Amino acid sequence: KKWLVVETNDSKVKKDLHNSDSYHYDILSYDEYGNKIYIEVKTTTSKADTAFYISKNELEFGQQHKQNYEIWRLLNFNEEQLSAEYYILKGDPTTTLKAEPATYSCVPNIL
Repeated sequence: KKWLVVETNDSKVKKDLHNSDSYHYDILSYDEYGNKIYIEVKTTTSKADTAFYISKNELEFGQQHKQNYEIWRLLNFNEEQLSAEYYILKGDPTTTLKAEPATYSCVPNIL
């Protein structure tokens, strides 16, 4: 497990970083009361209104954990300077996002 400790305005927050898609979120964080916060990070080098992809599993997980689910949208990401602007969407992603199906899982229809 990798842990990242960051300094926030009034507390230190531990973040559990994953490299697996089986979790349906990127970072497990905790607020100052010990409550879990599931964070999905979406990054772009473009502006705020650039579309991004989110899986069906990520949407469903966010719905099920809407009380403590956040999408952190990093934009205008500069890899050389490691800087970005950001905004945070808190709660049920089916209400905080306008999501449209973009890909389909298909199997051949062979008789």
